[in-house]
Amino acid sequence: MIKKGVFTNETRNLVQILIRAGCSCNYINEVIVAVLKSAGVDIVGSISQTSVTRILRGGYIAAQIQLGYEMQQTGTMTFSADGTGHCSVNYISRHIHLMAKDYYKSPDGGARCRVTFLEIKSTKDSSSEEAIKEWENTLNEIIVLYNQSPLAKHEGVELKFICLLTKLLGINSDHCAKEKKDARMLEELKNWAVEQSLGEDAIFELTTQQIDGLFEKAQKEMIKSAGGKKK
Repeated sequence: MIKKGVFTNETRNLVQILIRAGCSCNYINEVIVAVLKSAGVDIVGSISQTSVTRILRGGYIAAQIQLGYEMQQTGTMTFSADGTGHCSVNYISRHIHLMAKDYYKSPDGGARCRVTFLEIKSTKDSSSEEAIKEWENTLNEIIVLYNQSPLAKHEGVELKFICLLTKLLGINSDHCAKEKKDARMLEELKNWAVEQSLGEDAIFELTTQQIDGLFEKAQKEMIKSAGGKKK
């Protein structure tokens, strides 16, 4: 399990598989030891509950970075979400649909439509305003992790919140009024992002002289609105 004091990638992958299969963090080491002993494999080292938690955290961060990369590469995507309540606590589940590389079936780099699970999270309330706020928080968490990663530095492209919204084409949900309102608010947020993106593109196309002219004009307007130079 350990090589030069570090858990191997195979051990980390095995831990994540066992967790997804429903094995408790408290019994990960016992399960691995029992299986290896039954196969006659010598065991080097053991794995604690703390190490299991850290491995899961590392896997989560790697998955977020991978998703950030895929969202940066794709041309379009759609969102899906739905919520429920349990014991007076609101919960919401979110997914993203996009075209991304099939890492298992297409070694040559072929892409296919993928549904990527984002999260199940408790929310303060079931309002559409809170739902949109959580969408923004979730996307920004992915953006921050990706932009800080070595992969982003290698690619040389920064992931931006506005760019993600401009790729949004729709949202899947049920037919309740609240989810329809969520879709309308996301559409408004996307329209804002498109306007911001077009504005940035327009500024990039301006020459330095044109930009200086705009600043000078804006400065004159500010002085005029304040009562003139004498004022």
